[in-house]
Amino acid sequence: MKVFKLLERARKRLQQNDTLYQEQVDTVLGILRSSGVLPYKRSSLNGHIHKLVATMIMDGNDTDATTDVATGNSP
Repeated sequence: MKVFKLLERARKRLQQNDTLYQEQVDTVLGILRSSGVLPYKRSSLNGHIHKLVATMIMDGNDTDATTDVATGNSP
């Protein structure tokens, strides 16, 4: 699935008041930060974007969707 569609789905999912899902997203976010995938130094500025990325990963995993990112070298 295209990354922008996954991000839009993640935004909608974060707007729901599902506390269990929010806790799972925070756990994934902590894993991404502790493993160095997402920096923690500017989390006050980019925290909402980091949370979107964590939600996108979780949503893609829950639906068995691939994350397709177009690059300048894509055909």
